[in-house]
Amino acid sequence: MAGEGACFMHCPPGWGLRPRDTGWYAAFGDLAQAQPGQVGYSRDGWRFMGATFDPSGLYRFNAVMRWLRDEGITPAIIHAHATALQQHFLRHVAEIPALAGARLVVPPDETRRGNFLTFETPEAQSLYAHLKRRNVITDVRGNRLRIGFGLYQTQGEVDELVRRLRTPM
Repeated sequence: MAGEGACFMHCPPGWGLRPRDTGWYAAFGDLAQAQPGQVGYSRDGWRFMGATFDPSGLYRFNAVMRWLRDEGITPAIIHAHATALQQHFLRHVAEIPALAGARLVVPPDETRRGNFLTFETPEAQSLYAHLKRRNVITDVRGNRLRIGFGLYQTQGEVDELVRRLRTPM
């Protein structure tokens, strides 16, 4: 919900991977140790920093976190909402000919799942294109179509997704 520019990376102490590509910010943590002819890297996560830093994504992230806190919306509430939308969608999958032969990659009763459903089908690419033409944004990787469900979606919108999936390709 914070948009682009806000991400997290875990870099434990002592993990010394040297980035393949980086920007000039990567050396800030190692300026005192700089050696001629060698790119210096910070010993912590700063070694993955790019060029000029734009903090606007982090400002958005902080604003969203404050808003969610003030509204009493927790990750558990968001996940429960997304899971309810997933279950509503899955109740209608039998009505969607394009998903008739698809395999749900993670079973619906698996509690350790993200807020999306991934269908494995040889039709993944054409389904992705079909939905894109109908202004539905999904994710496709090879023969897997991923449909995400979030806090900002309603059961009515899931019904509309089912309707759009039912239209002939």
